[in-house]
Amino acid sequence: GRTVKQGFSGKTDYNAIKRVKEKINIPVIASGDIDTPEKALEVLDYTGCDGVMIGRASKGSLWLFLDMILFLLLKEKGWDSGNIPGFIPDDEWKKSFARLYFRFLVYFKGEYKAVREFRKHLSWIFRGLKGIAKVRKKFFLVENTADVMEMIDSI
Repeated sequence: GRTVKQGFSGKTDYNAIKRVKEKINIPVIASGDIDTPEKALEVLDYTGCDGVMIGRASKGSLWLFLDMILFLLLKEKGWDSGNIPGFIPDDEWKKSFARLYFRFLVYFKGEYKAVREFRKHLSWIFRGLKGIAKVRKKFFLVENTADVMEMIDSI
């Protein structure tokens, strides 16, 4: 939906994606500027694609996938999209999510890599939280699992 020269700037050209889908007989996944369940459905309907891919919109909002799945399933069941609630996690939910997500990273990458990667995830997960700017620099000082868990608990 974008040229190489555009990179991540500019608008996604859904017409181009639609033309590709119309010309080939393999699954096509639309990507670019999809940041809400409504936008995902709009892109699927317009392009005729077989699926959508979510990228940067999920940074710090991995629950966006849950929102999209619920939205699309409920829409398929005939719910009016105006009545489909969006998921807005509270601070305690984000903390629980952060702990679980970190454990997954440790499982798949080992503690050393997981801790270093998770530093940026802390910033993304808690973005917008009142007073978080004061502790954000401390996110990048965590060195081990105990530090990560202590940091999450202190938020």
